[in-house]
Amino acid sequence: MKLSEKIIYLRKKNGMSQEDLANELNVSRQTVSRWEVGSVLPDALNILNLSKLFDVTADYLLNDEYEEPFSLKAKMSARKKQCIIGGTLLGISFLWFSIIVIMSLIDPITCWINDRVYEGIIGYAIGNNIEWLFFMISVSALIGFICIFRPQVEKVLIKIKEYLASL
Repeated sequence: MKLSEKIIYLRKKNGMSQEDLANELNVSRQTVSRWEVGSVLPDALNILNLSKLFDVTADYLLNDEYEEPFSLKAKMSARKKQCIIGGTLLGISFLWFSIIVIMSLIDPITCWINDRVYEGIIGYAIGNNIEWLFFMISVSALIGFICIFRPQVEKVLIKIKEYLASL
């Protein structure tokens, strides 16, 4: 669906006339008409204003391949859910790790394996056979970190991929 068709669809869906839309965006009715005919494209500011007015992403408006509108609120709520899940996983991981550290201080254990000495938290984990718990805590912390910082992680991964491709 082209931008002009999307403007018509969204305007009608919201029960607006060309005049109503023009008033909302502080443009003339003729400008809206030209957008809908496809003879003129809205500038960047009007694309942003259209996306806010109709609660869709600018990406949806500009990409002809997208048929269904993407709600800005739905996109934000999905991101918010990711952060809540990530924060919860990090919090639980930190809590379990703290409990293990405190327990290792209360009941210190020293282990000898193949002439190597393990003390402190590592000795406590090995002595109580809870290495698996450390693994689970680490995995959940990593997943929580990725959930919270996903956009930044994706940017870093893209840069790494570009760097490796240039080698």
